[in-house]
Amino acid sequence: MRALLIVLTAFLLLNGSLFAQGDPNDSGNPDTLVMVMTHPPDPGTDDSSMVTELYVYNDVDSVTSLTAGFRWINDDLILDSAVVSPLAETYLNMQTFVYYANDINLSNDSNLCTFGGFRVSGNGFPPSNDRKLLATYYWHLEAFAPGDSIIIDTLEYNTGARLKFVNSSNIAYIPRWAGACEFHDVLDVDGDDLAPLPTSYRLAQNYPNPFNPSTIISFDLPRRSPVELTVINVLGQTVKALVRADLPAGCHTVHWDGTDASGGRAASGIYFYRMVAENTILSRKMLLLK
Repeated sequence: MRALLIVLTAFLLLNGSLFAQGDPNDSGNPDTLVMVMTHPPDPGTDDSSMVTELYVYNDVDSVTSLTAGFRWINDDLILDSAVVSPLAETYLNMQTFVYYANDINLSNDSNLCTFGGFRVSGNGFPPSNDRKLLATYYWHLEAFAPGDSIIIDTLEYNTGARLKFVNSSNIAYIPRWAGACEFHDVLDVDGDDLAPLPTSYRLAQNYPNPFNPSTIISFDLPRRSPVELTVINVLGQTVKALVRADLPAGCHTVHWDGTDASGGRAASGIYFYRMVAENTILSRKMLLLK
């Protein structure tokens, strides 16, 4: 019986079933992995290129290694290259990898990519309240029909692509995944075609909140729209315009670094962010801490 328990314990440890959900030493915002689409494709202008960036948040403890696997849903999406950030190469100085089985051709054959990094010396990614860039992924669409969608989400598979962080105390845990990175184009002819999600304008709550010094704001557009997204103080004064552009339909993400229009640091306190898209006006509240 004792031998059976030892074997069972070893099996659970090796398969990650005993991983904590979040860093047990972290009483702040949960450590988070987020993929942001910084350059969506634009079928309206025949721009088939796409760029996504992978970021990590860790605000209490250092992260000494991390792994994650990703799967994309759209067979016409091709991964051209992926570049590990200088910051990741510095703090994860033993090894980093970005392709499935370390091969970009296998990545595209299976619609799988990854990020993995380990340190051989030093303390790993130091804690801070700001997001830190891990890698940038460059893509293109071989074909894109009106109404198509792109979804990139986490997926565990072999070759080490398990969603896992390890902290400076050598404790392995599962970080928060901020959600799938998505792009949706809308086809609507004579009202007879079923448009994919999103189906309405939506402004999500920023994350993290409260925050210091930066935060992420996400919003959905059901169709191509002129968008203005601004940060406003409690006096109703515009602090900074984050977006003033005509954007395609889909899910969009914007980073506010806590600075005003002149580049100076905004004071701590309550702020509002407001999205105006066509005849829709949405706003939410956020708290900047110092």
